[in-house]
Amino acid sequence: MMNNKLIILAPNDRYNYGDLLFSYIIKFHLAKYYDDVVDVSTIENDLTDVGGDKVKEISYLYSLEDNSHNDIIVAGGESFCSKWQVCVSYLSPNYGKFLKVVRKGISGILKLNKVYNSVADYVAKVVIGGKTFFPYTIGKHEINNVRNVFYNSLGGSFIKESHFPKRVEDILKSIDYLSIRDRGTHELVKGAGISNYLYPDCAIQMSDLFDKDYLENLISDKNKDFISSQDNGYIVFQIKKSLGFANYREIVHLLRQIKKTYNKKIYLCPVGFALGHEDHIVLEKIYRDLGDEDIVFYQSGNTIWDIMYVISSSSLYIGTSLHGAITAMSFDVPYLGIMVNKTIRYIKEWGIKDMRTTSENLQVLEIIGDLLMTQKDVLSINSQWQKSFVTESFGKMIKLIKQSSN
Repeated sequence: MMNNKLIILAPNDRYNYGDLLFSYIIKFHLAKYYDDVVDVSTIENDLTDVGGDKVKEISYLYSLEDNSHNDIIVAGGESFCSKWQVCVSYLSPNYGKFLKVVRKGISGILKLNKVYNSVADYVAKVVIGGKTFFPYTIGKHEINNVRNVFYNSLGGSFIKESHFPKRVEDILKSIDYLSIRDRGTHELVKGAGISNYLYPDCAIQMSDLFDKDYLENLISDKNKDFISSQDNGYIVFQIKKSLGFANYREIVHLLRQIKKTYNKKIYLCPVGFALGHEDHIVLEKIYRDLGDEDIVFYQSGNTIWDIMYVISSSSLYIGTSLHGAITAMSFDVPYLGIMVNKTIRYIKEWGIKDMRTTSENLQVLEIIGDLLMTQKDVLSINSQWQKSFVTESFGKMIKLIKQSSN
């Protein structure tokens, strides 16, 4: 009898909060239909100490055996048409520095820019040992001994073209199921004649898997003590390093004004720790420069469980991180997504429609007052609505799995 195996392909070989959530949701829905489930990413890594998985390197995909029914699910995130050079730049500081130097040297020279992109991607692909055109957008024709390929609510900010090159069309036409979380990419793919579904990010279901009683047993004592002592509530603030330093003085001023206006403590919560994100670096500097006992920062002990519990127990989440906002949504906490297009687009598509919950800038002091008064049932109706769509999406995949098994 053939062994049924599910390979979860995700960018979860580095510590970014959101990327470590997908595997849990997928296993909750699909693991019961398989004899074996394997997590695969670009490189081998073990992030179990922060709540992630042990992942095998991507070469695992290139040696799948023909004595198994092998299904691959691209787990989620901003993975749609993401290139090899992007993946490696998040993993290797030296490669990232090399790219910056080369890019600066040829900036403005269109022909050389095109050559640069091709060469940078080729070098990254060699470094990782990749064999497919993209790391996380793979076709059945690129991998041997694969039965089904599913794409689970991917984001498409890496797509720059107004239409797809034929190579991308061939990849997408070869797969069995495609769901996308942003309308722009959904419409673009649909316009190319490729069937796909618009569904929210599967991480919205995290609160159904991990309730607060469960999380409380996994978090650090520092976070547990802080949260239990906050009778007046607190506000979570997060920002990625590049935007934090670019808007540093304005952020410091805003945080002082928030504390003064709303009389709440502020928890500076890093969400992205990998290269290219590094929230903790700018947030720690903000914390030290403010020197205010009502503005806290705990770098140590921030597992995904700590992050989830801190946001879920707060009065409001403000940040650039999409999965910070989705965590707030999942646990019915008010949220304000700022400055990052993919976060703003997602909230506008899937969030509460009759409230201002996004801002492209930091002029948000007055908005915060309205958000702090948001009714719990309004948040709950929206989160349940999103969760129902995710269940519907997995239902479509389960139907395909069952049909393949007959």
